[in-house]
Amino acid sequence: MRPNIGLSTKLALPRCSVQVHKNLDIMFELITTFKLITTTEWLRLGLLYSHLGLCIFAISSILKTDIALFFGHVTHDELAATAKSVSVLLLLLWATGLTIIYIDTGFLPSILMTNSKLLLKLMCVCMLTLNGILLHHISFPVLTNNSGRITAGESVLLVVTGALSTSHWLLAAFVGMSRPLGRLPFATLFSAYGLFVLTVVVSSLFFIPTLSRVKPVASSNPA
Repeated sequence: MRPNIGLSTKLALPRCSVQVHKNLDIMFELITTFKLITTTEWLRLGLLYSHLGLCIFAISSILKTDIALFFGHVTHDELAATAKSVSVLLLLLWATGLTIIYIDTGFLPSILMTNSKLLLKLMCVCMLTLNGILLHHISFPVLTNNSGRITAGESVLLVVTGALSTSHWLLAAFVGMSRPLGRLPFATLFSAYGLFVLTVVVSSLFFIPTLSRVKPVASSNPA
């Protein structure tokens, strides 16, 4: 006895139709739910995600170069390439960060001055940027010169600027994710920041003896 194929098909079609309608209802419900989030909020979320990604790439590049420098496994070209890429990442971080701040505050001084965490983040990033300029124009040329000798003053410059760079990248990331810091007054955060900088500077001086092995080697393919 052959099965009634026509009857089975007729029974299956209504079931498929019901399932399709259920899927469409779920889709429309999701679309309606997503509409609760405004375009500005979506934009801010995208900027925040991009900002986080850029920060991760920058910190990973810096830590990788720091480790290579410490063990003397970095060339002039690699150091220059890292400096260039981190500079670009820092510019992009400034752009995304300032855009997020504008969305949140409109750059109104009355709002900015009441956000202690934001003020600390701006202070940290400004220090990071100024120290980066010092690194690129003074510290890196000292590392890449061909004299093979580093004076006492240059040693202090190298360890301090290097330590401030790495520590401020990590601090900026920490402040960005630490929402509870916003409940503290700016005076407290400023005092803690000053103590942090002092600790970093003093601690960096203990690494001066290691400078004899952090000198980057010349590129194997000189121009």
